[in-house]
Amino acid sequence: MQFLAPGLRFGYVHAPEALYKQLMSTIQNQCWMVSPLLTGLACQLIEQGSADQTLHYIRQDIRQRRQLVCSLLADTGIQTAEDYFHAWLPVPEAWSLSDFLAALKTEGIAVKSAELFVPPGYAIPPAVRLSFSAPDNLDTLTSGLKTIKSLLATQPVAEFSL
Repeated sequence: MQFLAPGLRFGYVHAPEALYKQLMSTIQNQCWMVSPLLTGLACQLIEQGSADQTLHYIRQDIRQRRQLVCSLLADTGIQTAEDYFHAWLPVPEAWSLSDFLAALKTEGIAVKSAELFVPPGYAIPPAVRLSFSAPDNLDTLTSGLKTIKSLLATQPVAEFSL
């Protein structure tokens, strides 16, 4: 139900009878209760079919956005998968990861460094994560992707200080 509202966090569990007591104990140790109002709202949305309709719309929108990302950045090595809300964009060798992030920020494009997703002690791949669910509409997404593509075609400006 998190796709309907980020604050709506609960789930249903259908556990085997043999695990029921252990599961109940674990759940009771982790949380006290979910708001009855939110639970009632979620049940109503599920029973009326509104949750399914909303999920269908979200999946359709994400597919359309992913197709746009893949078509505009087709020759960049972009990686994504079906039903993902994000894609991984390799940073060209001419760019350092930090310079590429700074250049995107200057253009008003917010992405996340691969560094944020790598466990300590592992090599950081030169890549950024694009969240294509974040832009408000397809026009904004298209504009941002075109800016990224244009930036990828340029060479970074080297600044050296002694």
